Amino acid sequence: MGRSESPGGLHCSEGAFPCDRLEILDIGPEIPEQICRLFLYYQDTSAALGFFQQHVDRFTALSQSWGIGNDTFEFWAWLARQ
Repeated sequence: MGRSESPGGLHCSEGAFPCDRLEILDIGPEIPEQICRLFLYYQDTSAALGFFQQHVDRFTALSQSWGIGNDTFEFWAWLARQ
């Protein structure tokens, strides 16, 4: 049962939670989406837009450290789902 660390500082233990980066790409957008919906619920559109832009910028920087940059299908597929 090894323990590994991803570039983002996430610690993974086998069987504890999915450590596959592509699985994180699928699971990750749910939390920022809910935060943006909360901002929109309170009619704070500038905060929702600012948070979303910050989310995309952070993911772009993180994905480049994974080798998933602007020239890969995975990056654009993730951005389209956002």
